[in-house]
Amino acid sequence: MRPRIQRFIRDCVGAHPGAQAVEREALALFRWQRAQNPRYGAFCGDVEPTDIHGIPAVPVALFRSLPLCCGPSEQARLVFHTSGTTTGRPGKHRLVDSQTYDLASSSWFHARFPGAPRRCVSLIPSPAQAPHSSLSHMIQLLYPDAVWTTADSGLVDVERAWASLAQQRQPVLLAATALSLATLLDGPGRSELPSESLLMSTGGFKGRSLSVDPLRLLGDASTRLGGRTALVGEYGMTELSSQLWSRAWSPDAGPNGRSDGPFYAPPWLVPIVVDPGTGDPLPHGQAGQIRFVDLANDHSVLAIETMDSGTIQADGGLVLHGRLPGAAARGCSLSVEEALRASRARG
Repeated sequence: MRPRIQRFIRDCVGAHPGAQAVEREALALFRWQRAQNPRYGAFCGDVEPTDIHGIPAVPVALFRSLPLCCGPSEQARLVFHTSGTTTGRPGKHRLVDSQTYDLASSSWFHARFPGAPRRCVSLIPSPAQAPHSSLSHMIQLLYPDAVWTTADSGLVDVERAWASLAQQRQPVLLAATALSLATLLDGPGRSELPSESLLMSTGGFKGRSLSVDPLRLLGDASTRLGGRTALVGEYGMTELSSQLWSRAWSPDAGPNGRSDGPFYAPPWLVPIVVDPGTGDPLPHGQAGQIRFVDLANDHSVLAIETMDSGTIQADGGLVLHGRLPGAAARGCSLSVEEALRASRARG
């Protein structure tokens, strides 16, 4: 099944195959996963979906308690952990290897940003520091020669980060979570980045007690980086093998500039917004609970149900509205928040 899915992803890169083709592949992958993944099979029961909306979606919380993978869990050579939840117990996404993940991540990034900078300075921990972080894996995949500026404590080495940015003479991508970017801006420093540089922000703007105003943060970042750097948002989850990206924008774009999207998914990743009470799909323009059907999750579970709220626009873009009421906080910014707490406690 994996070669078929990988061929489909490659075919999608040049042109959208159409909703019917995506649905056909999703239903075929569902049937295979139900047979190969006993825990998912038990979860699905006798359900026989006839369309993509009917594929049973596993709540992300189950990734904390069940090895949701096809085949024996010990054969999973790559295991990503959620980087933070208020439960203290991470979810685990087990993959047989990184082939499909790498194909999906790289293909969509380069499709969205064909002129992306060739260099990267990262405020995100390296894979050596965070071996179970899907975000760190993605950055290294896209930029094997990235400059990593996070200390072993998990916090940004502010002096090193500003020094690395000052050395850039060609366009550069600055990869950051919202709170790691805030940490950088809390320290002294300024660097006029070359034109066509990008600031990638991900991870949400609210932890459990620390909060950051997104537009103010990104506006301050643009000023400190010289005003010629475009901003782009990334939305991903440990339980997904694909990412959504916003369009590049500038803080001086006025009300059209948004830190929360809209985010655009590749053809093989289908966002679905449902009524959180009934589970019924909602039409475009109505806010509800977000589900995803990700064909790149070929070795785990293709359909997941998040605890996020959002709206799908007429053009397919996904606008996030934050966590559903009562949902536990989670996300890669929480690891930065926890490091900040530890640093302040030691200080």
